[in-house]
Amino acid sequence: MMGEEIWVRTRHSMLKKLNATEDRKALEDAWRYFFEFYREPIERSLRRHLRGRGDADEACAEFFAYLLESSALPRFDAGSGRFRAFLQGILRNYALGWLRQRRSRASELDVNDVQASFEEEVLWVEQEESEWAGAVLGAALARMRKEAPRGADMLLRAYGIPPFEEVPRAQLAENLGIKTTALNVALLEARKKLGAFIVSELREQVSSKTDFENEREVMVARLMSQRPSLLADLQTELAATSPEDA
Repeated sequence: MMGEEIWVRTRHSMLKKLNATEDRKALEDAWRYFFEFYREPIERSLRRHLRGRGDADEACAEFFAYLLESSALPRFDAGSGRFRAFLQGILRNYALGWLRQRRSRASELDVNDVQASFEEEVLWVEQEESEWAGAVLGAALARMRKEAPRGADMLLRAYGIPPFEEVPRAQLAENLGIKTTALNVALLEARKKLGAFIVSELREQVSSKTDFENEREVMVARLMSQRPSLLADLQTELAATSPEDA
């Protein structure tokens, strides 16, 4: 088993890539990846903090500029826990700062409303977790479609994941020109690959094995509500895939 010391040395490579200032291409690729898969849940969270204000679009655009230009992400280290929770703290502070800088347009009540919303945040937790889990699955599937396209295509069709509608196993096997038993074996291997990609995605967002195990438990629970048939079949692969394997 991997020790905590080794984990810390290899932790959150996503964050390392987002701060790879010495390699311009790696930096651009990392931010493009981050925006593509995690921009939507981040924007939704920020809009909730701002209570649907009319200038929320401007706030969202400026938030990502702030992340690019500030040293906020480099502050995530071995003691920061889960990246998702760390980012929520940045969002809270940014939302309050946004309103305070606009006192001429925003009343004191606006700021108080946002501060009160943080106290109500427990009501948003499941929704925020579900949105982040969907982003994790999307990122994992995208990586799989690039590195194992045949297996990814079978999974998408077998489980009816957009852009495809679900295809019955017998029909899918016929379409692929293979026996149903061969399809089931191929799907098992594809699920193992997807499980490894999900674990890899989560591993880049935590700073310890304990945080990883906790985050995996939360993400699996939220994905189960979104994709019950896939996750029912995938749970074994996720449980069997350790962070050391990713």
